[in-house]
Amino acid sequence: MFSYRTILLVDDNDTTNFLHRRLLKRMAAAHTIAEAGNGEEALFYLRTHATNPENTPLLILLDINMPVMDGFEFMQEYEKSAGTGDPDIQVVMLSSSVSSVDLARIKEFPRIAAYYNKPLSEGIVQKILAEKQP
Repeated sequence: MFSYRTILLVDDNDTTNFLHRRLLKRMAAAHTIAEAGNGEEALFYLRTHATNPENTPLLILLDINMPVMDGFEFMQEYEKSAGTGDPDIQVVMLSSSVSSVDLARIKEFPRIAAYYNKPLSEGIVQKILAEKQP
């Protein structure tokens, strides 16, 4: 089964991050699981680790609603700062939002590979991993 080198969880909810980290570890989905509490912290993480491919996440699990910088603001800055972003990095939006406005807005970002409702499940993780297999 495919496994990411690094996954970046971007969510302000510590409980959600704990549950997602635990599930990803149990499924051996990544060697390293990094966390950021909002989009600004995630951008900082990406910039800080850009020169070290071992720590560059190839999957970003991104929440929509967060303080400081939400998921959409992150995507705007990510795409601006990196041109179109690193083509090897897959961004998956996770949210408990059922807002039709949020769902429509996701379509504005072609770099968002998928959208799933939180919390992650084994089935969702298997779908994400299956899409990345060579």
